[in-house]
Amino acid sequence: MEKDEQKKARIKKIMEKHGIDVVISRFTENVLYFTNVWPITGWGVSITSRDEKEPVLFLPGSEMDFTRRATTGDIRPYEDTSIQSIERMVRGLKIKGKKVGLELSKEGLASSHLGYEVAFPGKPTFDAISRALDNCTIVDATSAIDEMRECKTDNEIKQLKLVNDMNYYGLEAAAELLHADGFSEMQIATECEKAIMDAIRDYKEVDYIRALAFVMAGPNGIKASYPYNISSAYRCKKGEYVMLELNTQVNGFWSDLTRTWVCGRHPTQEQESQEEALNGAIDVAMTEMRPGNSWRHAYDVSRQFIVEKGFGKYHTPFLGHGIGVKLHEKAPMMSGSIDEQFKFQAGNYCSVEPGLYFEKVGALRFERNVVIRESSVEITDEYPCSL
Repeated sequence: MEKDEQKKARIKKIMEKHGIDVVISRFTENVLYFTNVWPITGWGVSITSRDEKEPVLFLPGSEMDFTRRATTGDIRPYEDTSIQSIERMVRGLKIKGKKVGLELSKEGLASSHLGYEVAFPGKPTFDAISRALDNCTIVDATSAIDEMRECKTDNEIKQLKLVNDMNYYGLEAAAELLHADGFSEMQIATECEKAIMDAIRDYKEVDYIRALAFVMAGPNGIKASYPYNISSAYRCKKGEYVMLELNTQVNGFWSDLTRTWVCGRHPTQEQESQEEALNGAIDVAMTEMRPGNSWRHAYDVSRQFIVEKGFGKYHTPFLGHGIGVKLHEKAPMMSGSIDEQFKFQAGNYCSVEPGLYFEKVGALRFERNVVIRESSVEITDEYPCSL
């Protein structure tokens, strides 16, 4: 069993702040957060009490082979994956007269490793859990859990860095293809994904890995600022930008990276100037990403740098978002619409991803993943941002 004393202390502090005695979680990403075990099918249930040493984890017996990184030693396998079983198991804990937090208003679900299907809680589950609690007060724990997840522990950062270690293989494979033209967006995306997932052979600590690459080149790049990217059969042409958005999960922890290359790998002087503008915008943003500074200010200085370089009209009002056991987490969120009241904290983990979007030659975006330390910002991905 692994230990995470930092997380234990943080969870207890925030539960006390919100006046919650027990948190019962069934959303896959939150079970992972509380126990460091990522349920495969979505039928895991974690019960975290601020007075107990470690959470209780109910987990389907078929998933017990994937518990070696657990931060709790109290894992109880069960076979009948049903709401009735959850009710019986919770009743067996004999929780009485407590204030119990459930995930009553959570919207947006991180997928399981399966990708194609995951069980998640709704009203029938919440009603069943409520019936199993004796004289307890039920409250919504969603905001408290979100607050817990805002700052990552050393153990979490270690796992988030692992994802980017493996991403290097895929980015290198994609860049190699782009010395030539004629490859389709889908071909490039597929080679990137394959290289990352093949690397599992060299990482004994990895049980699950899924790389999702999306390539948008040339005229398709103008849409790359949308909240989704889609690879197509479009074949890249020399001189165009080829942007690759890469979302990878390893053991349930995510990364969110973007790299852009010029097809043929011979950028023009103008393209080199645009590259320098984006890398400079990342650098100036990171100088302001310190505990106590506002998220909005980091965005403002980054955008101002791009404007001063003459590319403001191609830039969108967004800089980055939180990352963790979900690809897009709420904190920090750096954009032109965010309020000044929101401040960085040590342990925040996020993307820094300014982009320029052109009608014909495509999108140019570089995206780094960083952790906010007490007196510095640490980049956790090593592959260069170079055309």
